[in-house]
Amino acid sequence: MGTRLYPKTDDVTLIEMLAGVPEGTSERLKDFERLWDAKEEHEHVDGYDRHCALVEETDLHTLHNFLLYGWGKVKSYLCKDCCGESTKGMARTILLKQGVDEDLIDKVVASGGVWWG
Repeated sequence: MGTRLYPKTDDVTLIEMLAGVPEGTSERLKDFERLWDAKEEHEHVDGYDRHCALVEETDLHTLHNFLLYGWGKVKSYLCKDCCGESTKGMARTILLKQGVDEDLIDKVVASGGVWWG
């Protein structure tokens, strides 16, 4: 499994930007999830059908994966504990080591930094 790194923010616009998807994708993902929750409840479709439908919607799949996996496994020795939160300076260092675009780092740090778990 490993320890993964996530942005510590509820700012939907920033999360969409970090995931590299168009604005409004978060709302579309919520709609997708509501639709498939209803289908699974009433039509008895399985999780594989849901997964296939999600994969067909590239932006939805990209955002879903970012929400699930964040920036991936933490590469920094700074995150030696199994879970935690960053200070602003620490967040910048960790994000640079993760290969996050420097233009986005300031936005992440200003919005609350990062957490890992």
